[in-house]
Amino acid sequence: MSTNKTENYQLHRWEPEDDFLRQEFNENFAKLDRSARMIFGTYQGTAADFSGSQRIELGVRPLAVLTLPSKGVSPNGNNYSYGGIAGQEMPMDKAVLTLDDTGFTVSNAYNWHCLNSEGYNYYYIVLY
Repeated sequence: MSTNKTENYQLHRWEPEDDFLRQEFNENFAKLDRSARMIFGTYQGTAADFSGSQRIELGVRPLAVLTLPSKGVSPNGNNYSYGGIAGQEMPMDKAVLTLDDTGFTVSNAYNWHCLNSEGYNYYYIVLY
C-alpha cells in the first residue's frame, strides 16, 4: 500500500518499503484518464463580411477554446477583439465562438468581434 500521494492529482506514490497494490495503479490511471487534454491548431478566416461563420471539427467535445490572431494582436492594429475564449458553461459575447459536441464555430459580429476575418490566420488552444 502506498505511503504518500502526489500534491496535485493525489496519485499514489510508493516508498521503497511499500507494497504495490494493483488497485492503486488502477486508481492512478483512472485519475490521469479523466484529466484535461489539449489540442493546438490553426485556421484561416473565411468571412469577407460579418455574416459568415466557419466550423472547426476536432472530433472531441471541447471544455474550453482560446483563439488568437497569429500576430498576437488585432490584424489591423486597432483595439478591436480578434481573439476570444469560451467554455461549455461560459459562452463568448456576441456568439462569435460557440462550442458543440465535436468542435467549435467562429464568426464575426459587427466590426469589433472578429474570429473569422477573411485572409487572417488564427491559432487556437482547446482543452477537452
